[in-house]
Amino acid sequence: MQAGKIKIGVAYAIKHPDNGQLVRFRPTAVVTRRESDHKNPHKSVVEGRILDAPAAVITVKPDEVLGPYEDYQVLVDRKQREKEDASRKDARKRADGLELRRLLYRLVELPIPAEVGEYDQAFRIGFAGSVDITEAGRGALLSALRDLNLDEHETKEEAHEKHLADLHEEGRNIFGR
Repeated sequence: MQAGKIKIGVAYAIKHPDNGQLVRFRPTAVVTRRESDHKNPHKSVVEGRILDAPAAVITVKPDEVLGPYEDYQVLVDRKQREKEDASRKDARKRADGLELRRLLYRLVELPIPAEVGEYDQAFRIGFAGSVDITEAGRGALLSALRDLNLDEHETKEEAHEKHLADLHEEGRNIFGR
């Protein structure tokens, strides 16, 4: 902040000099000193106390005073919520990618490698939970999809009905009904 805009007695936000956390700081003085006759001869410092700490007076540069504490606390809270939301979305994408990978391995009837990050596998998890299909995976997937025997003239509804009928027939064969 500019030294001239800092008001005495108002709670401002600063990053704690020791640990970098956002704390409340109440200025007791803004000191401006003329140190030379060239270029920018004035140097300013802000003296004050950290409100939630022992009563020692500390000195900070005016640009270390971020602004009114309430405004910055709202921004910090919003940023924390956004980080948590992004983390949840990333975790969801990764979980979806792992599930898709598992289903693809089931479809092509290949054993699922234990190591998810292993490079040489048919279907691997890429950046941000995406599923990468390698050349080996592409061939196996094409073969499995062709084995589904979906006639190109068949509609999705017809294919779905046929699939349900096949499942029903499999159920009869398994349970003997």
